Amino acid sequence: PSAPADPGPVPGPEDPADTPAPPEPEPEPEPSEPAPPAPSASPAAQLRTDAVGWPDGVAAVRTPEASPQVGPV
Repeated sequence: PSAPADPGPVPGPEDPADTPAPPEPEPEPEPSEPAPPAPSASPAAQLRTDAVGWPDGVAAVRTPEASPQVGPV
């Protein structure tokens, strides 16, 4: 025979093995106490450092109750 009857493991367009499953989205990391940012690490780190001196009105808004992302849940 000039050609084998079974072509072997050659995935076709309809073969599931030819279409890999979409990668699962990475789960959000559990909120944890962030490590102290290095001085001048980034503008965000600088803002977090300066947040200590904010007025009480602003500090009251930045509470775990108002911002679930801040501090342990």
